[in-house]
Amino acid sequence: GKFNKGIPIIMGWNLFDAKLFTYPGFHFPSDEGSLLTLEQTKCTLRRGLGQEKAAKLMEVYPPRRSYGVFDNRGLLGEMSTDVLFACPNSRAAAAMAAQNGSAWVYSFRREPTCSPLSFPGPVHGAELAFVFGNQEKMAAFYRHQTWSHCTVAPQDKALSQTMMRLWGDFARQGAQPAAWPQWSADAQPVLKLELASSLSRLSVETGFRKGQCEALAKAGLQAATTYVGPYLALPYCQDFGRRLSDQEEKAQARRAPSVFV
Repeated sequence: GKFNKGIPIIMGWNLFDAKLFTYPGFHFPSDEGSLLTLEQTKCTLRRGLGQEKAAKLMEVYPPRRSYGVFDNRGLLGEMSTDVLFACPNSRAAAAMAAQNGSAWVYSFRREPTCSPLSFPGPVHGAELAFVFGNQEKMAAFYRHQTWSHCTVAPQDKALSQTMMRLWGDFARQGAQPAAWPQWSADAQPVLKLELASSLSRLSVETGFRKGQCEALAKAGLQAATTYVGPYLALPYCQDFGRRLSDQEEKAQARRAPSVFV
């Protein structure tokens, strides 16, 4: 597509961006319980993507058996975040850099103390209250929803000040401080927005999610259908009523057409 490479941009994603979509969409009623077993995960990927693509995806995100509090919901959230947010942002920044455009990439990683969202953590939209400095209003919304007290942590307020300064200075100057390097194909620097910092001591990680995005691209698993297929298949796999063995599930997957091929 066409774009104005003369206009610098900020782009990025939240660490658990897709959790807000995968958890409720995949019929997990809360952040606790409703575990996703190894068998259900394999069924979801095989039925949603087909045998070949599911096998490739499980090489990048290997599911494990559920023990205690561990289950595979986080794996689906991680995969969906990469497919829908991390990798598309990286590709867009790379396209900008290839045309001598200017892009700065961030990863928001802080869990807000007073989030009214159903699932806690740095999920989709969690960074907005930090950018606009309206955390107290979000806390009031939280108290209204939950009828419980919540006070915005000083660390949240401090990080918000850092982010507002970064976004405000960028709007005025069209550039970021030297501590936040511009995106380049070699280094692929990503600003970690987790703790407050002076603008001269920002925390940057290079090559964040690079390996996962390269593996997904090599396997041909970049399209949004990599998310949508399992999304549509999971309710079926959650309602088995019994756990299928690998052999049984593979046989059933061969008989049933995939949601997406």
